[in-house]
Amino acid sequence: MHHKQPMPYGMYRVNKKYLDYMKSRQPKIMGFEETDLYCGPVLNVDEDTGFYVPVTSMPECSDGDKQPLSFVHIFKMLPCFAKVLTSDKEDTPERRFCLNEDNRGFLEFAAKTLYETSEEMRENGEWEE
Repeated sequence: MHHKQPMPYGMYRVNKKYLDYMKSRQPKIMGFEETDLYCGPVLNVDEDTGFYVPVTSMPECSDGDKQPLSFVHIFKMLPCFAKVLTSDKEDTPERRFCLNEDNRGFLEFAAKTLYETSEEMRENGEWEE
């Protein structure tokens, strides 16, 4: 039995055992020691699974200098389902950034583009796991 998705868009903590399991299957996944804070779903691929992006500490810099891909790791997004997620409501700069509607649009667009490109590359035998 699957755990129905999608969860509401937000900030979540991902279960350590799940992160350890996924990292053992895909070394590019960020481990629990790097972060367990994830934002999403940035992409829903079916009714059961959504993709979430790991979030690390936002670098200290002026607002105009923020590089979102330096702390929102879209290239390391992870499929998750409700059972492995716990809502995180802590008021942080990372949360404010990720929940901003414009930034959410950017993250969702980037996730969709990355997912579609990777699927196309897999179909053509060009994708390296």
